[in-house]
Amino acid sequence: MKALAILRVSTTTQTIDEQKEELIAFLKGQGYDEIIPLEAVGASAIKMDDKYLELVDRVKTAIIEDKEIKAAGVWELSRLGRNEVILFQFKEFFIQHKIQFICKQPYMRLLEEDGSVNAGMELAFSLYATMSKQEMAEKKARFKRAKKGMASRGEYVGGHITPYGYRVENGEFVIDEEESKVVRLTFELYSGGNYSASSLAKELNQRGYPVTERKVSRILAYSGYIGVAVGELETKFPPIISKELFDKCQSIRKDNKLNMRRGERVVLGAKLIKCFKCGAICTSNSKHYVCCRAAHKLGCDNTFHLRQNVADELLWRIASIQHLQYLTDLNENKVEEYHRELAVVEEKIKAGLEKLKIIQSKKNRIAENYEDGLISKKDRDKKLSKVQDEVRLHQEYLTSLQGKREGIAWLLEGGNPDTVEAFTSALETMDSESKFDIIHKHIKSLTAEPISFGVRDPRTHKPNGVKIIITTILDTTYEYVYIPKLYQGFNLYVRNRNRWVPDMYLI
Repeated sequence: MKALAILRVSTTTQTIDEQKEELIAFLKGQGYDEIIPLEAVGASAIKMDDKYLELVDRVKTAIIEDKEIKAAGVWELSRLGRNEVILFQFKEFFIQHKIQFICKQPYMRLLEEDGSVNAGMELAFSLYATMSKQEMAEKKARFKRAKKGMASRGEYVGGHITPYGYRVENGEFVIDEEESKVVRLTFELYSGGNYSASSLAKELNQRGYPVTERKVSRILAYSGYIGVAVGELETKFPPIISKELFDKCQSIRKDNKLNMRRGERVVLGAKLIKCFKCGAICTSNSKHYVCCRAAHKLGCDNTFHLRQNVADELLWRIASIQHLQYLTDLNENKVEEYHRELAVVEEKIKAGLEKLKIIQSKKNRIAENYEDGLISKKDRDKKLSKVQDEVRLHQEYLTSLQGKREGIAWLLEGGNPDTVEAFTSALETMDSESKFDIIHKHIKSLTAEPISFGVRDPRTHKPNGVKIIITTILDTTYEYVYIPKLYQGFNLYVRNRNRWVPDMYLI
């Protein structure tokens, strides 16, 4: 008789081999001669992530498709799941399909020999399912209390990037003298009321402090700089600025936001929509996004207009998914993954800055060659123009890396008061300003290009749709095709692997 051996470990560092060997031997001892292992490494039953849900589907599909499978076994009940609802669903599924469920630790057989349910074992299954849920809740509560106690004492507990302006020394947060200078200068300049976050970022860069607009906005919003407890763990940091200076800047930020948005509709895709031809930012004319260079006849011939409601709806859809995933998925494994990504980005930035120095040094050599009479003025100007183009392109590349670094830092940073429940309950009533903030935290760019969709030879047909590509701050891409006049009853298609599949209807 055939039996499934369901094997799961929640992290890639755990080994599944010993569990597999013991479970197969155990099932053979129960009278099953053909064992089919179903393995899942790195599948979290607590988070119910994609790998775990895929394992659930594989178990049920195997049983439904192979009628010779008569049993399913696990080494320990938590290997089947840690969610009470999922475990009860598994129990009902096994009973419905007459599948003998066998657990090694604690030992139990769900069905009698005639296929009927063993009432005692069914009760034991239910009790262990409930205990498993309570055990994990208690573990998480203890872990959270311990971390919160350490954080309240200003000790580093891991789980997020050390905020800009601080460093960890002997397990405690201390002020970083160089970075704290930038923090103080940022607040002092902004408190004068003469800067926006964008213009202040430019001012600081001109003064030799390489910061992005996102970095400035995050510095100005971070209350940890005045020594108050921040985040879910209520972490305390040594104060860098006074509460009076911080409160003054918050008042200015609030006024700036109200002045910017008062009396006009919030443009959710502001500064995110890019021209597919020249790469310039697209601006809104209230109904459409249009290339700013094309609109002002500055060298771009892109006449395509992207409907603003279509772009904004897709931006919000992806951003809300990303935000919900962030709120639910930020565990220790994810933190480690983000740290690794951040290290790679930091390495690229360091190498990029060195390359920029090399490119800029070409200017000096060109000038020296001209002074020595080795090249003409015309050649000098031509070479300098070429080098300047290289510098511009490389600076754009570095800016994109810095933006990615800030995005990863935001994902890792503690102090996010949101919860999954609060976010999901607010989805339907969320105002445009809140949507704007969430979109700009998660989305890097959107490009849209007219295409011929659903035809054999696109070259012989006029465009009938728009291909839209949305890129997140972590460089995940989503591809859609929007068709105003419908195609086979739908006007929105999404790329699923190598196929376009109907997604939904957009107004």
